[in-house]
Amino acid sequence: ATGSGYGAAIYTAQMDGNQIRNCTFYNNHADKTTSEGGAIYAGGDEAQAAGSILNCIFWNNTTPNNNSDNGREEIYSGNVGLYPQTTIQNCIVRDGIATSNLVNAGGNKIGSSFNPQFINAANPIGADNNWATADDGLHLTCVVSPALNSGLATGAPLTDITNATRDGVLEIGAYESPCSVPTVFSSNSSACQTITQNAVTGNAWFHFTNASGIVCSINPQGQNLGNVTAKVADPTGVTTNGTTRYLGRSVNLTSTLAPSANYLLRMYFKDTEITEFQAATGQNGLTPQNFKVLWASGGAAASCGVNNFYGTTGGVFDNANVTTGEFGQSNEGFYLQIALNHFTLFAATTDTDNTLVGTENEAQNASAHATIYPNPPTNDITIELTGNTDVTLDAQLVDMMGRVVCVKQALNNGKATMQLHELPNGIYNLLLTNGTQIILAKRIVKL
Repeated sequence: ATGSGYGAAIYTAQMDGNQIRNCTFYNNHADKTTSEGGAIYAGGDEAQAAGSILNCIFWNNTTPNNNSDNGREEIYSGNVGLYPQTTIQNCIVRDGIATSNLVNAGGNKIGSSFNPQFINAANPIGADNNWATADDGLHLTCVVSPALNSGLATGAPLTDITNATRDGVLEIGAYESPCSVPTVFSSNSSACQTITQNAVTGNAWFHFTNASGIVCSINPQGQNLGNVTAKVADPTGVTTNGTTRYLGRSVNLTSTLAPSANYLLRMYFKDTEITEFQAATGQNGLTPQNFKVLWASGGAAASCGVNNFYGTTGGVFDNANVTTGEFGQSNEGFYLQIALNHFTLFAATTDTDNTLVGTENEAQNASAHATIYPNPPTNDITIELTGNTDVTLDAQLVDMMGRVVCVKQALNNGKATMQLHELPNGIYNLLLTNGTQIILAKRIVKL
């Protein structure tokens, strides 16, 4: 809805004890120049009873003054000073509540990382053009929505907007979901376990689960990927390969049809895995946002663990290129999401050294090292082998999407120059290979 004043969906001069429960406010716009509260504006000129908001979703509601209205776009209360202030509890709010004069009563999921994952936000009313029916686009996506199994029962209505019974652990928002939400996968086994999804096509999330829980999810983003197989290893604790430590789980993906453009991949982890990682690495205060996703490709298709996967190429998605979110069950875990256009082995780490996922050849790595200069480069770089210079190696420069952007074959007497002046500035991985395996990997930042 679009409103010509404050609060496009609801405007009230006083809350006066009113209660708003299990509602979904989506895509409303208050278009007055000085508007506050794209979904709700609750005024307050008299000492009325305080109102309250519980188990609601506020998403993509806007006002004209985005730049000066931070924290007030979704909802705003005019109750200040001596007047009773509206409380908000256990809600998903895209644009914060810190400056909206609301009392945060706890349990709120605030910010854009808590996307409620509607099944079809582009068509919220559904194909039948009737609200409160089974095809409404504001139903929640199974498994991945943070609104699933996150509602508070006290004070909530007994049925949802479609008249479906609310039972068990409730959802946040207007729609109760029929989804059975699995826990995050955990097997504590380094053996490969295989999960296949057939006909992975279209623009929806396909979830790879087994009896232990959810491993990963893929959204083809309109492509046809055919049948996709995920092979997962989940040894106890933290996995170490070379000098790099990983969250224990790694996933090797293959498909019957190759992607022609980016698809989305989510890898799921338990919150306890961060605790284990901190204990093993001595890094404290870590959050999901601290982790990056590393990959290796061209190895044995049957392998799925970082310790037995020797790839011919590899790369890293740095923290800035990894989207993090909360798994849709309270206190269960989180996911890391990346966009890429090939299938390969994936694992997660915070380590900043140059080791790539599962790509070390320990015997040769012990006798061959390389000096790269200048680093960071602006034009060209020189690669100079030290130690065993009799090793014949090729050099590849790989961008963050896994594309080989420069190749230098057969390093001459252990020394070669690569011309980078035509490449855009950014982060690259320099890979030295013997034709079948990566022997050394170095991070290059071109300025």
